[in-house]
Amino acid sequence: EAFEGMGLFYDRKDGQHSNQPKSVRVDALSAGQAHLAYSLDLPEVAKKDRGRIFSDLYETVFTDELMADELLASIKVLSVIENKKKLLQSSIRKEEKFNSAHMFLIDGAYHVLFAVGQICDAKGVDRLNYQKAITFVPAAIKYISAMVEKAQRDDASFSFNRYFKDAKTKTKIAAYIQGMEKGL
Repeated sequence: EAFEGMGLFYDRKDGQHSNQPKSVRVDALSAGQAHLAYSLDLPEVAKKDRGRIFSDLYETVFTDELMADELLASIKVLSVIENKKKLLQSSIRKEEKFNSAHMFLIDGAYHVLFAVGQICDAKGVDRLNYQKAITFVPAAIKYISAMVEKAQRDDASFSFNRYFKDAKTKTKIAAYIQGMEKGL
């Protein structure tokens, strides 16, 4: 109901509002994944365990206190990251030139979303202010790109998938961002 007041339609079930344009529909699973990564600081769960959103994590993700604004902010910031990811994938498919340092976006989109949240916190910006948070996406990509490059140098058997499924990666990202934002 809160989403309808914003001109949006919340799909609890697949295709629930299929008569509405895709641009005004909010998918519950996607919203839950974005909320896990951005608001609840669980990007590795959003990436690898999305099925848990409607099982054991349901009460954690969709609490009575959860506001539509929180889901909306998560979704809005993720959509900017997903657009960059889709452009990258399109360039790869079409065999066009692309920034190979951004290959991590394919597996690490939720970690970029998490990083944006960390930058918001470090700068004292409310995460619900998605217009401002979106401006931090390039910095988040830059930070994670630097971390991925280092991890690739340090580990001959590095894989994006394994790196972003590891819960320790989130801790490393948070520490890296705190250091960078404080100018250490």
